[in-house]
This record gives sequence, C-alpha cells and structure tokens, in this order.
Amino acid sequence: MVRPTRGDSDFDFRRTRGDQQGPTIPGASPAAAIRNRVLAVAAFIEDPATQQAFEELISSLHHVFRGIEGRIGRLDTTAGDYGTLVAHSSTDLVIETGAVTLPLREGGGSIFELEADTEGSASSDTLDTVYGGCEGDLLIIRAANEDRTVVLNNSSGTSPQLINAAGSDFDLDSSGDVAVYCRSASDWLMISSSNNSLPVSAAANLTTSSSSADATSYTSASIAPTGNRLVLAWVDSGVAGATPNAPTLSGNGLTWVQVATNHYDSVGAQDNRLTLFRAMGASPSSGAVTIDFSSQTQFACAWSIVEFSDVDTSGSHGAGAIVQSVTASVNSTSISAALAGFVDTKNRPAMGVGSQTADAITPKSGFTELGESQSSGARIESAWKSDGVDTAPSASWSSSARAGAIAVEIKQGS
Repeated sequence: MVRPTRGDSDFDFRRTRGDQQGPTIPGASPAAAIRNRVLAVAAFIEDPATQQAFEELISSLHHVFRGIEGRIGRLDTTAGDYGTLVAHSSTDLVIETGAVTLPLREGGGSIFELEADTEGSASSDTLDTVYGGCEGDLLIIRAANEDRTVVLNNSSGTSPQLINAAGSDFDLDSSGDVAVYCRSASDWLMISSSNNSLPVSAAANLTTSSSSADATSYTSASIAPTGNRLVLAWVDSGVAGATPNAPTLSGNGLTWVQVATNHYDSVGAQDNRLTLFRAMGASPSSGAVTIDFSSQTQFACAWSIVEFSDVDTSGSHGAGAIVQSVTASVNSTSISAALAGFVDTKNRPAMGVGSQTADAITPKSGFTELGESQSSGARIESAWKSDGVDTAPSASWSSSARAGAIAVEIKQGS
C-alpha cells in the first residue's frame, strides 16, 4: 500500500510504473502482503481500461488505509516519499495452553505492546507461542499482573515461537520487567530484555485491632491477603505476674512463622511480650487469624497485620523477603531500633511497637503508619518507610512507658 505525500486523492500509478516493477518504497514496507500482491498484478496490465480500473483500486485502498489510520496507528511520512503505515496496538491477553494470539494486522511495520496474564490467574504460567504478526513487526511483552509470573519459554512452542537471546527462559515477575521481540519469517526473535526489579512498592493494613478481654486466644477480623505478598503480623500481649507465652498464629491457609519475639516488660504487676510473624502463599484464603497462647490467659492483646508487595518470593512462607530483624526495649517516651546496613537500596524498613502506654504512638518522620490500636494494657503500632532505606526506625509517645519494638529489612523482588 502506498500513498502520495500530497493530500490529493488520486494516485497516478503510471508515474511510478517504470519498468513494470512498480513503485519503489523507501524504508520499511507498509502492508507488505497487500503491496506485493498489487505489484505482482501490475506487471501484467497492458490494457488501458484495465489499468484505469487498477488505478481506481489503488485509490480505494488508499482511502481504506486512511480510515484505518485513525483507529489503529499513525502515518509516518519520514521514511520516504510515500510514507510507512505503522500500526501500534496495546493489548491485554490471557495465555491459553502456552500461547496468545495478537490482533489481526495487515502487512509489516506494526508494534504490539502485549501485557500477558496467566491462565486462570495461576501464580505462574509459560508463554511459548505468539500467533499473528508479520515479518518485521515488533512485540513488547510485559506481565499484566505483578503478583503472577509469566515465563517466556525459549524455543519450546510451535512457530511462531519465542526465541530468546540468551537461549534460556526469561521470567516476567515484576511490573518493571520487559522483553522485546522482532518477527522473522517464522518466529519471534528476542532483541532486548530487561529485568527491572522494583523497590518494595506498597504496604497495606489488613487489620489492626485489640482486645482487653481475659482470654487464651483471640480472633482478628476477616482479612483477604493477596497471593505472593509478604504478610507481617505484630502481636502484643500481657500477663499478670508471669512471663507471657509467645503466641502461635493460624488462618488464611497460610503457615505463620515467628520472626522474632521480645519480652520487653518483666517489671511490675504485668509482663508484656511483642512477637512478629511472617507468612506468604500463592493463593491465601479469606478469613480471620487466630492468635493462640497455649492455654495461658492474657489480660489484653493487640495485633497489627499488614502486607507488602514487590518483595522477594523465594524460600518458604516469606523467608526470602526478610533480610534481618532486630528488637529494642525501653522505659521512656521513644524507642529506636538499630538495623545493620541494608543489602540493597530498594529494600525497605518496617517496625512494630508494643507498649502499655495509653498515649498515641507517632512513627519517625518519613515513615507511614500502617495501623494502631489500644486496649487497656496493650497497644500496637506499625509503620514503614516507602521511599528509601533507614537503619534507625523509631517512634515516640507523650509519657514515659515501657515499650518494645521489632524492626525488619524487607527485601525487594528480583
């Protein structure tokens, strides 16, 4: 398909017919399949009436492509005298049995931006084959959902299959990951890829609450953790005249693993303990979390359960997402935890504070509070820093009180 650079609607085929090989199109070929068929027919036209009809066909095609231009792409006239039609399409497609099919485009010179999602919203899926496209087309692939992994399989499908530059599979497991392919006559050839891991990008409070009831176990509100996100639960409780048991947690189809525990108050009529748990699963269920103290009665309990995205998902139950943890204990109006130097500037700090104080707890400047709750004898507060590292997270309150903290370094997803 060719078009004149001027705005006239008629195109004089005879001006460019020359030796009956048809016009020369500089640069990339627009709508190559149609053009080649048209030029093949042109070489056999001798009858003036037929030639006139052919010229009308050329003009009609020109108007058709001008109509398409406004809907699927743009006309770039910088490539040569007649320009190149570049169709640009951005599409979300779900993998079906290892393959996706691109929208129909005629000819070469198209750029497809594909956001691929797993079949049935599975935590991981493989993409082997991308049907559609013409030789010379470009394909940009990203993951449609950062919580699910799309594996771009190397040479594992039927043509047109993906041929990766390194000869190995490439994982799209972060919203920053991207792969670029060029269509050959038979397959998609990788020309560029980038594994752009993002910093820990978001935190959400699932539930933060407390209870002043005497009990051996407590139940949180119903929560709905997201698959493959790090879930942290800080739990503070107190016992009269005895050492509080470290609790165990259950619920949501997750395995809750203790990260650290801090018996920060062993003086006076009541003892308090702060404990931190981690969990992670591909498909957590909705429901309440049960906090159990093994038949030991607590006089109060407070909890803050939060989740973090774009974290390392390696290991079991969130193990890969926790680089380090530290505890601190004070009888004062503020508390600070001393983390070691961070292993990556994309990692982020988070801290939970448990205290007997009746005062509101204020996190360090630059930290965002995730949740806070208090019942007589137990207060909980959690916070994190979203925009950088900090090896000394802290918090403060108005009147002197005993308090404990557990801080962690959360590892970004690779």
